[in-house]
Amino acid sequence: MAGIILILVDVFIRNDVSSLIAHVIFAYALVLFVDLPLLYSIALGISAWVLMVFCHYTFFRKGIQIFCNKYISKTVIDEMPLDRLIGYSTKVETVDGVQMIRLEGDLAPFKDSSEFDEGTIVRVVSFADGVAVVSEVKN
Repeated sequence: MAGIILILVDVFIRNDVSSLIAHVIFAYALVLFVDLPLLYSIALGISAWVLMVFCHYTFFRKGIQIFCNKYISKTVIDEMPLDRLIGYSTKVETVDGVQMIRLEGDLAPFKDSSEFDEGTIVRVVSFADGVAVVSEVKN
């Protein structure tokens, strides 16, 4: 019962720790019902836990995201949260000799092959390693 409660907590609070603990509880419960020597029981428990964690990250977690986006939070949970800023236009600012752009009110570094003048309007094209890749907006 504790494992089920912990998994339900993971549905509403996006924290994998509760699910990982629930998987340990389920693996332990599985070992209790199987009559095997100690080493085989330990190997079975570890294998079951690894299998459950694998299934959690490949199927269950994505399913929770789809369920929450459709019925609970309406696209609040994003797989790639920075992707919502693609297409965002902003001006280039120079701070202490470093060119930066303002994303949602915060200054952020950006990548581009050319230098821009201060005040140049740029558009976010994509993100690479969490850093915005921009291109100049042509009038």
